[in-house]
Amino acid sequence: MSACACADCEASCPGPINYPEEDEEFLINGLDGVIVIMLIVFFIIAVAILTVLVWYHYFSKSDLSKLQRMIFFPRQILIN
Repeated sequence: MSACACADCEASCPGPINYPEEDEEFLINGLDGVIVIMLIVFFIIAVAILTVLVWYHYFSKSDLSKLQRMIFFPRQILIN
């Protein structure tokens, strides 16, 4: 006698699991929570990218001395 598999015998397979439907919506201050979280993540990434671009432009390779002065003599930069 061979074992009965789901493909062969429906009695050996449990039926599909019936999950209860969610009645509550995910809201943050009355707005769809997923959209709010996506917007927050988008703005964080956008600010990070813009910060890197501005930092790179400000301290480009042609003006490396400005970066060196800021690292080694930060008080003189603030005073001037």
